[in-house]
Amino acid sequence: MHSTSPLGRHPNLVPRGIDTHHQLGPDALGQSGDLPLAASDVEDATTAGHLLGRQREDLLLVLGVDTVRESVDPPRRVRLPQVARRIGHEARLRPRYPCHVGNVRFSVWPSPQRDWDEVSSLARWVDDGPWHGMWCADHFMPNSPDDAVEEGNVTECWSTIAAVAAITERIRIGSLVSPTTFRHPAVLANTAATIDRLSAGRLVLGIGAGWQVNEHRAYGVDLLDPATRVDRFEEAIVIINDLLSKERTDFIGRHFEFRDAPCEPKPVQSPLPVLVGTGGRRMTEITARHAHEWNTWGTPDVAAARIRALREACDRVGRDPATIRCSVQALFFLVDDESSARKVASVAPSDRSIVGDSDVIIENIVQYRDSGFDEIIVPDFVFGESPEARREAYGRFAREIIPAFR
Repeated sequence: MHSTSPLGRHPNLVPRGIDTHHQLGPDALGQSGDLPLAASDVEDATTAGHLLGRQREDLLLVLGVDTVRESVDPPRRVRLPQVARRIGHEARLRPRYPCHVGNVRFSVWPSPQRDWDEVSSLARWVDDGPWHGMWCADHFMPNSPDDAVEEGNVTECWSTIAAVAAITERIRIGSLVSPTTFRHPAVLANTAATIDRLSAGRLVLGIGAGWQVNEHRAYGVDLLDPATRVDRFEEAIVIINDLLSKERTDFIGRHFEFRDAPCEPKPVQSPLPVLVGTGGRRMTEITARHAHEWNTWGTPDVAAARIRALREACDRVGRDPATIRCSVQALFFLVDDESSARKVASVAPSDRSIVGDSDVIIENIVQYRDSGFDEIIVPDFVFGESPEARREAYGRFAREIIPAFR
């Protein structure tokens, strides 16, 4: 560890193995207004590479933050507005909510590096609790800033989704998101239709254009340039919707050809919801034309700007934006004392981290809701090093946050 690193300055932050930074690539790393159009359209993949190149150490360190140990100072509630501003959102700290503030759904997102024992236990617990769903990432390896092959176990997305569907009865289950680079649209549609049937209509098919360089390079899959990748994605989403809804699909495009192609049996849901995960401009336009749901990363102000862009895209294509269900996720650092909040805020990614006690978290979720988001996805990426720590963090979220929205 270099002596200049944030963790060197903040001994109360506990490093652990980087197991989830690959999840922050597509939209998580933000959209830069000065990027070329094509680069910003592929789920912000280019921005991801730029940010990792500039801030590699700080970003990897914050994603290696374990639970924040108790400060040497007496624990107390976070009261500092400057902490809220520093982490990229403007929060009115210390709001109290003695009554419910409105309906918002909450879902969990375990890292694909969790083993099946932990995932299956979490799925059963979520199915019996106040949660709405579980999401699974679709990657073959962790991401790395230099695009090299990264060591680490990563469970396959669709096998995990099928297994979770088989052991649960109520929650929605979805991919967040499957790239249309190494996932052919015919395979995605047929897989989704089957899992929707075995889950009795609880699947969401989340897709994206693809972004993670190292996995494409390692497996010999052409990632293509950003503009071509988005072209290919648009063909794929049209094909997927047709396969899931029509008796036969015919499509002749630049990247795919389908002739009298079936997809049987059809899913239980009609339509089976197709979600697009993005914050890019052209991808947002494709979402407005073809998707049933949309997902993005960001603090409330970042997410609000993106949902406004989605509504503008809907206006351009003549679609009612209310027909698209919107979900959002951030890195939630649930900490109670001022010292810990300052330390976390100093290294947490500013455009996708929310740091504070339960009141601060609730206030930010209210802002999400008021912007038009009805599902909050809670990743476990910074919830601790052990399964017990991660479950306790989710348990605290269920006890202290979710009841305010019921």
